[in-house]
Amino acid sequence: MKIYKYNDYEYKDEAGEFTTEEVKRQLTQYFPEIANCTVEEKKSGEDTVVTFVKRAGTKGREGEGERGSGGDLLSDLHAAGELPIQDGDDDPA
Repeated sequence: MKIYKYNDYEYKDEAGEFTTEEVKRQLTQYFPEIANCTVEEKKSGEDTVVTFVKRAGTKGREGEGERGSGGDLLSDLHAAGELPIQDGDDDPA
């Protein structure tokens, strides 16, 4: 049997009819943060316990914390629209 855990929630798949990825996809509808969780799988006797562990990270745009091709954080933020355009910059408006 597979036992899936996330925070205080537990789901037992006694028939073993679902893959870990299928369960993760279903749970993501109720817990969107699971989409970015790490998955830990351990044997406990005859059972397999699969735990979804929330990653510590930052909030914000996808891929935050990674540098763009330019390698300059301020340029990346400006390109993403997270910094205001200053006087003298090319303002398309």
